[in-house]
Amino acid sequence: MKKQILNLGKALKKAEQARINGGNGTCTPQQCADEYNKTAFDPLPSSAFRCENNRCIIII
Repeated sequence: MKKQILNLGKALKKAEQARINGGNGTCTPQQCADEYNKTAFDPLPSSAFRCENNRCIIII
């Protein structure tokens, strides 16, 4: 569980960096899932995420 939380943090940081460094300034649940699933042991569907204020939020 600890590793999954760390991986989620990495994915969210990447999404935030993309937004700050010239990203389009918006996020979608699919983008959040794609970033998370790059490093996650157990992939999550896009329905497990939502975006608020251009930030990825995981729905548990």
